[in-house]
Amino acid sequence: MIESTDGGGMTGSLDQISPLIGVVVGALLSFTATSLGERTRWRRSQQTRWDSDRLEAYAAYGEAVKRYIFIITRIAAGRGLPSGSLAIDPVVGLQELELAASERSHKWETMLLLGDADTIAAARQWQQSAWRLDPFALGCNSSPDEWSRALAATGTARDEFYVAARRGLGISHTLADL
Repeated sequence: MIESTDGGGMTGSLDQISPLIGVVVGALLSFTATSLGERTRWRRSQQTRWDSDRLEAYAAYGEAVKRYIFIITRIAAGRGLPSGSLAIDPVVGLQELELAASERSHKWETMLLLGDADTIAAARQWQQSAWRLDPFALGCNSSPDEWSRALAATGTARDEFYVAARRGLGISHTLADL
């Protein structure tokens, strides 16, 4: 009869391999958890960055459209329409208006790149309402009633733009809260 001399046979080998398997499994779990955490942090960082860029684009576009409308109100005042703005000579004003239109167009491209669909749609509506003021600046329409309605429409469209922008940025308060 032959007897085993290894003192434990298979059990001894498993006792030696078990700690090694535990170390490997622990390392894999640690690596997976760290990778997931880093990926989540990176995504959060990217979202914060894009939100910041989006906020900047929305603000710059808003300022450009407001400047465009402001120049039109000054030209309209120069043409005798009620605007609450200081009158400007229409010839000088139209030159400024051309520069403001170019600036607005430049800011629009950034809006298209970074904006969410609802904010872009609201920005488009605001701009279209501002363009409805052009005939008054050009002297093609001098009706004070039509001017007042068109100017009020730009204010409404502006408010809708800012509501959409806030919603897109996750800002919870509304214009009514301000």
